[in-house]
Amino acid sequence: MAFRLNCVSELYKNLGRFDAIVEFTEISIRDFIHQANQTGDFDSFLQTKSNQHNIRVNTIDQSVYRARISHSYILSVYQTAELFIHQFRDEHIDLYNNTWTLDDTKDNLLIKTIRKISAVNPTTTLIGVHRLSIFNYYRVVRNKYSHDRISETRVDQEFQNINQLRTQIQTDYQGLTAPNDFDNISFDDFILFSRVIKDIAYGLNDLVTPTNEQLRDYYRRKELFKELSENPSRKANALKGHMLSNFGIEDDQANIIINLLTVPLA
Repeated sequence: MAFRLNCVSELYKNLGRFDAIVEFTEISIRDFIHQANQTGDFDSFLQTKSNQHNIRVNTIDQSVYRARISHSYILSVYQTAELFIHQFRDEHIDLYNNTWTLDDTKDNLLIKTIRKISAVNPTTTLIGVHRLSIFNYYRVVRNKYSHDRISETRVDQEFQNINQLRTQIQTDYQGLTAPNDFDNISFDDFILFSRVIKDIAYGLNDLVTPTNEQLRDYYRRKELFKELSENPSRKANALKGHMLSNFGIEDDQANIIINLLTVPLA
């Protein structure tokens, strides 16, 4: 059955919006560097641009500024991913009429969420160990960027973990020079992380795809469009619209669920 939680659509929309900003930023930076290199004197070119735009910058540490900019790209993807996971929890609770809270272990937000919706091992197989490791690595990169007190040893260890999965990563995400170590994070790391988050979102969505009967129970519980009960045709159309916009369910499947709604529970 074609099924898509709203949070998955929102993730794509949010990543698209922020990705465009990051891509624009990267173009601007590359263009600046190209122009600076053509002059043969980076600091002099920077000073000229500083005066031109009335922004006081005398010099920058060229050994770290590219990675620092790319670290900020990773931060934007992680924030979007974190928002998605929280929305996923809310929508899962609403769909299945259950209540759950995350445990207080030191595991990352994604692993904590997975434990609440499925057995960890089958989920790891479905989503892929390499994707879960990539998520955790860039999470640690984000933490190191935001809170410098995170030890370099911790970041290095996570990088070594995903290095062991590099063959699988390069098979699934071809054409990227990533992942990179913390000091050499690049635009390609941003592209990799963004693609991995989308694949993880689809994996989580597949894990919680309901049966037709579970969707029937959802609509019975919610009593949506109850005011249209005297007009079955209008109510059916309203339910179809809701199924399409909220779950990506199209006509044929929607008709099956609506027919189930008309049959009393045994």
